[in-house]
Amino acid sequence: MRRLTTIAAVLCLSLLAVGIALAGEPSKTAARDGSNPEEARVRQLMALHVTRFNAGDWEGIRSEYAEDALLMHQFSPDAIGPDSIARLFRDDFKQMSDSKMKLTLEARVDEVRIAGSWAFSRGVFTFAATDERGNAKSRGVRFLEILQKRSDGSWKIARSMDNTSEWPYARSVN
Repeated sequence: MRRLTTIAAVLCLSLLAVGIALAGEPSKTAARDGSNPEEARVRQLMALHVTRFNAGDWEGIRSEYAEDALLMHQFSPDAIGPDSIARLFRDDFKQMSDSKMKLTLEARVDEVRIAGSWAFSRGVFTFAATDERGNAKSRGVRFLEILQKRSDGSWKIARSMDNTSEWPYARSVN
């Protein structure tokens, strides 16, 4: 019994040490008051992404991604590298401009965490679509961005994943 208690205590202490190590220094964690300058830079990149998306600026969006970036967009094949990601946005923007629908994007960043030269940003993109008659629909899409700090101090998106929590098909219950 004593041996089991000792093993449990060592395991708990080990998990606690790992948790403390992963949490990082208090100054490196998310600061909702904007006092962390690195968090502010990550949030600025997200705001710039929204501006570029709404302007149809696929070339600007390309510049937000690291050279080995991976975009895992729901219902689409993975896009690997900034050129592939730019083509995805270019084609989407072309399709939107050819249609009568207007699509706008807003982002709510719920969390930013910094750990050295890596960070993640988590939140919700809200897409609002308006057709030629003025009928509007919106959909929230959750996102998770993993960013890497470059040697020049800028942040680039290394991995990006999004999904919706809404099931797009009606469910029938028999």
